[in-house]
Amino acid sequence: MKVLKVEKLTPSAYLIKVKDGRAPLARPGQFGLLLTRPDAFPLPLPVYRADAEGFTFLLETDREPPQELYFLEAPLGKPFPLERYGRVLLIGRKTWLAALAFVKRALKETGNEPYLVELAGGNGTYGLKEIDRTYGNAEEAFEDYLRLYGPPDLVVTAGSNADAARLAELTKRKGVKHLTAVNAPVVDACGLCTSCRLKVGGKEKLACVDGPWFNAHEVDWPFALERERLYEEEKALALKRDASRPTRL
Repeated sequence: MKVLKVEKLTPSAYLIKVKDGRAPLARPGQFGLLLTRPDAFPLPLPVYRADAEGFTFLLETDREPPQELYFLEAPLGKPFPLERYGRVLLIGRKTWLAALAFVKRALKETGNEPYLVELAGGNGTYGLKEIDRTYGNAEEAFEDYLRLYGPPDLVVTAGSNADAARLAELTKRKGVKHLTAVNAPVVDACGLCTSCRLKVGGKEKLACVDGPWFNAHEVDWPFALERERLYEEEKALALKRDASRPTRL
């Protein structure tokens, strides 16, 4: 699949547009599963934009961005539940900022007042045009929003289970509705491998087909964080092996 356009955001982050006729089917909050080569690590990446030409994804890589994809399956996952919420605070980190940017645009079109915050890591900010402000942690962003604008009608988090778990305690105490995209290992993205298993509201869910969006107050965060740690070593080894291989398909 041909990469139509590459836009460099940081030394290691790019917006890549991939030619695909399925793109008009995508809705805000969905993702795709990408393979840059036959032996590459599968990358679940949220959709940033989708139009008649194809999908645009936010890719973070230490290599040169690909000029062609070996495999792409998209759109995947359930879309973000768009409603007339009112004032919405979106807080994101890393590649999941792409999903929140897509969601922000849709929320605005639905009559909401969305405000998107980026949590910047060591690599700095991505600088997406939809981002309103940058903070170091989610709690600071939430408390500052309360100080400036009062309680939001909805908080949305994506990109870090640790951020979402901490903030879920705060939003629950404040009585603020909180939706989150839970990070989980995704291999096949169709529910067969069960590696993305979660516990939500006392029931087992799969992030790839039941999510990625869940009520943050119902997520079993200790279970989600433990599952995430379980795969960290394997993922690091796979990415290290990936980085040592040639860039050509």
